[in-house]
Amino acid sequence: MSNPFAAPEAFPGFDPTGSGEFRRISARPIERLTDAKAMLGDQYWLFVGICLVGVLIGSIVPMGIMMGPMMCGIYLCFRYRMNGIQVRFETLFKGFDVFVNSLLAMLIFLGCSMVIMFPLIIIMMVGIATAGNNEAQLIGTFFTMYPLILVLSLLIYIPFLFVFPLIVDRGTGPWESVTLSARAAWHNLGPLCGMLFVHYLVAMLGICACYVGAFLVMPLTFGAMFTAYHEIFNSPVSVPPATCNPTMQFPPQSQQHF
Repeated sequence: MSNPFAAPEAFPGFDPTGSGEFRRISARPIERLTDAKAMLGDQYWLFVGICLVGVLIGSIVPMGIMMGPMMCGIYLCFRYRMNGIQVRFETLFKGFDVFVNSLLAMLIFLGCSMVIMFPLIIIMMVGIATAGNNEAQLIGTFFTMYPLILVLSLLIYIPFLFVFPLIVDRGTGPWESVTLSARAAWHNLGPLCGMLFVHYLVAMLGICACYVGAFLVMPLTFGAMFTAYHEIFNSPVSVPPATCNPTMQFPPQSQQHF
């Protein structure tokens, strides 16, 4: 069966080599979640474990030291799956093949976050402290600053959405990956915000199901964002990612299956 997730060739300017920069997409968040489920197929539960372990390992180590390699490993698992390769759990740890680049990219992200968010958090804490027993001022400070912090967190996060896929897929350096990801994200700001909003609602529904549901939808939200990356950057399915073992045989597109 042909691969239903291959980059389309029917639009002007299609670059089959993947060397072009990016293009604009439509959001289609529900369709992308459905496509992600279809792509994972009988390996869905494996991807639940891969995403869960990757996020946990990345979260328990301070300063995001492990989060970069884990994100690269998760992306590589999706990339293999899209290529029709049976994914193994240990593929997650191939993200360490690009440890330095992924770590530097994560440090750039943390640095940008701290520069923008730290002053706002200080202002919010000072406002709460000075409110004292004034309940109205306390509530006003919280409901003014907290939404602002959430919106800014989203705006900081979006430019870095495609950093780790680019590191894995094209072998780009950390700064080049950050700048290219930021340009592509800005070019697709509306669709990406729409997708992330739907993903947030889906995650909240999962959290309401005793948190278990949040883990179950994680591969779908990761997979949906992966399909968006694949479409934005015209990532060619039949070409191995830069971090792939060059001896690994990638099946021709006509042989790919899910």
